[in-house]
Amino acid sequence: MGVMLVKINSDELSNQLEKEIQAFLTELDTTVKASVPRRRTPLSSPTLTETAIPLLGAQISLEFFQRRPRPWPLPVEAVAWERWILFLDIFKANSYDDLARMRVSVAESVGEIVLQLCSSINRPQYLPKMPTRTELSNVFDSNLSDCQPYLFKVCRVPIRPETTSQSGLTGMRSLAGPTPIVRALLCKPSVSGGVIVIGGCELDVPQSSQDPLIPSEYSVTKIIEKRVRDYFNNHGDIELEGFILHYNVSLDGPCPLIYACVATPSFGSERAQEFLCAVKVDFFGLI
Repeated sequence: MGVMLVKINSDELSNQLEKEIQAFLTELDTTVKASVPRRRTPLSSPTLTETAIPLLGAQISLEFFQRRPRPWPLPVEAVAWERWILFLDIFKANSYDDLARMRVSVAESVGEIVLQLCSSINRPQYLPKMPTRTELSNVFDSNLSDCQPYLFKVCRVPIRPETTSQSGLTGMRSLAGPTPIVRALLCKPSVSGGVIVIGGCELDVPQSSQDPLIPSEYSVTKIIEKRVRDYFNNHGDIELEGFILHYNVSLDGPCPLIYACVATPSFGSERAQEFLCAVKVDFFGLI
């Protein structure tokens, strides 16, 4: 693809990331070869892929965290303070023409994402507090000789074809449990056409059981929908046209990542931005 990317000015850090990415690509390639076509195209797919064959979806994320010591005998807690997630829809092109069109479309999309990333990472509001000298290892990785990046990890979540939902959404286990509480807004909201994407939310769930309880799709939908409707009722003259929940469960912890989309065609761009700011502060409790 004809896309210009930012190069890491550290060979050690670049090699470390390259190993994670190559492992993800290898596993994904193996899964694609064993996959069968889906009956439906994923919701997020561009229109030009209607002639291609949808195979499966996958997810890879970059998570930044800091270590928080806990009283003995509890181990040190790793608390994520920012998470970037990339969802991939894998297609089989029917012809070279389809493949060429898809390359152009994907290159344009990736270019827009890179610009958004560069704009977002230059804002300091999500950075943890600068630690003291004795606590540097709780925030920064000192294992590299040529740089000292924030602590991070790469999470790979390939979605197997046999577990892919026919609705185009990824699955979540539905287990009984108390109503979860929306704790933090981890991903920046964004506006796309008449749809506002309210980013990724982390949910508090009980951890007393060996198998962490995951809230059902219904309960999560109702919680977020109620908060959105409450906001609209309090601010008036805004009509809620629809509600879509896109969800996925992270494999490295008990907290699922929730993605909510609210269709609001009556919004103008300025009003939408006002709404996004209010969403971040008012009812998602950003910490």
